[in-house]
Amino acid sequence: MKLIAPLRAFWPDLRERRQLVAEYGQLGRMGMLLADIAKRGGIFIAGEQHRDLFAAGVAEGRRQIALELIRTAGLDPALLQKACTDPVPDPRRQPGRLSHLEE
Repeated sequence: MKLIAPLRAFWPDLRERRQLVAEYGQLGRMGMLLADIAKRGGIFIAGEQHRDLFAAGVAEGRRQIALELIRTAGLDPALLQKACTDPVPDPRRQPGRLSHLEE
């Protein structure tokens, strides 16, 4: 994950940057949570018509934040799209990080 260099502007302290990278790594193991963020962010919805420019800007901002979180966590948005449409697996049968998406 090439995350450290871009974070220097926001997190000048090395320990804080390392902690943030570690937490993004943890987030990357939370596939269903990221799938929910993707759905709420509307990243899989093609160009909706909005009633005004403000609503369009809010929708685009949500999409951009969702995509940035997903990519920074090290996941492919296409895998999350599959998670949004596939049934939730039984955790007793398929433990692990997004294992049901990698079949």
